[in-house]
Amino acid sequence: MGRSDLQKLLDQKKSAKKHLIDECWRGDLFLRSGGGSPSRAMVGIPPLRREATRLSPRTVCSEEPLLIIFTTKEKSNHELVHNLLEGLLVLPVLVVVVSEEEPGEIARHHSGKFFWFNPESGRNAPKLDNFLIGADMAVVFDEKQATLNALFDKGVVPVGHEKSVMLSNYNAIEEKGNSFTYAEKGPWGVFAAVVRACETYRFPYDWQHIIRGILNVR
Repeated sequence: MGRSDLQKLLDQKKSAKKHLIDECWRGDLFLRSGGGSPSRAMVGIPPLRREATRLSPRTVCSEEPLLIIFTTKEKSNHELVHNLLEGLLVLPVLVVVVSEEEPGEIARHHSGKFFWFNPESGRNAPKLDNFLIGADMAVVFDEKQATLNALFDKGVVPVGHEKSVMLSNYNAIEEKGNSFTYAEKGPWGVFAAVVRACETYRFPYDWQHIIRGILNVR
């Protein structure tokens, strides 16, 4: 991939992320002056939190990385994600949780960091595609080739298990790797990998190097 192509992709992602922030975090969907019920698929600001959001709105920064978390249907995964979200409260990151489960109390946290999206068995595929275009990184618990290729195609850096043959943990010294991996599938292992991803995101040279790497994997 040439420098101009890479810059075009990065500009596209920046524009898409700004649009998502305006739509999902700055209240366009849920704090309409005309009222109305939010879509079942989008519960970024649940009704229980609307008043709190008006009183103490979160200043959303488009410079923060946008992280997508793809959940699975196992109960253990639901608990893992809940614990992970508690840890993510301390990181400068915006989070979209893709799940068919009902959002827990953590999704209503007053920080406004979390946006819950229900794919509804594929019926919201176009909206999910928009999230992928704007996303910087994604936590996956399903390291299937199709799943990872969908991320690579959109320039999204995976955070996944080291067992995947398609993922190589990024090494800043060697400037090699296409992802941030964890050895233990638990909240602390995944959290540590997300921390490394967020720290690396702060350095444009390293992050662009990873993007080149994931596009070459396709």
